[in-house]
Amino acid sequence: MLPVLTFEYGQALESAGGGFTAFEGDRVIAAAGIVTCWPGRGQVWALITPAMRARSMVIHRAVCRAIRAYEGIRLECVIDPLFEASVRWAGALGFEYESTMARYGIDGRTMDMYVHKRVRGA
Repeated sequence: MLPVLTFEYGQALESAGGGFTAFEGDRVIAAAGIVTCWPGRGQVWALITPAMRARSMVIHRAVCRAIRAYEGIRLECVIDPLFEASVRWAGALGFEYESTMARYGIDGRTMDMYVHKRVRGA
């Protein structure tokens, strides 16, 4: 598990806005939500496990519904470009590449991250 994925981080995500958790039996296989940064701007987040693959369409549809229900103008997501499945999923969710954040990695790792966006009315 990545060092940033702590109980406190989970509590921060929970308190930041709506989200959902997908279970397979009593095992968590995915969680996702939208953090409101300020009115009109939200950031989509997702934590997934390899077990999500078997339920990917159900989870994809649930995330699509949450995105459609979002009332703000701008949604964005930060993506690890080395995790190619996340880049593809962002595209399938209607996000488009906006920029690269240089040296943005966890704990100061020198890795780049992508920002993808969905802007209503653009």
